[in-house]
Amino acid sequence: MYYLLDLNYTLVANSQALRWNSAEHRYANEQYRRWLIDLLKATKPAGIILVTIRPEAEREMTLARIAAVCDGWQPDDVFFSTMSVTPPIWKRHACQELIFPKYGSDPKQYLAVESNLETQKMYSGLGIRGFKVFPVGE
Repeated sequence: MYYLLDLNYTLVANSQALRWNSAEHRYANEQYRRWLIDLLKATKPAGIILVTIRPEAEREMTLARIAAVCDGWQPDDVFFSTMSVTPPIWKRHACQELIFPKYGSDPKQYLAVESNLETQKMYSGLGIRGFKVFPVGE
């Protein structure tokens, strides 16, 4: 099983609080849900694939922050956005054009860990099961 892990509002626990800050401030202050990483790793997945609307230009800074805060942990693969579109559109593109060709097109081998309702619906339309991690305060 491959986990398709969302970044903002799912792995990042305090996205809402950091929403209007500069990118540098966000990266310096993001808090990650370690319990979620531990839970996903404990199930011994084939891979944890980070799929985010965050732009490709922010890949290095984001991954460095995750590694620094999470004791060196990194997802097994990452797909940062290369398009100026909504999260569901980018993630559909990432699945169909990047992830499925690399890991296989059987939707039963994926589980989406996603906070965005529209993206959850998109994954469901592709036949991918998922569960929501609620943002703080919901």
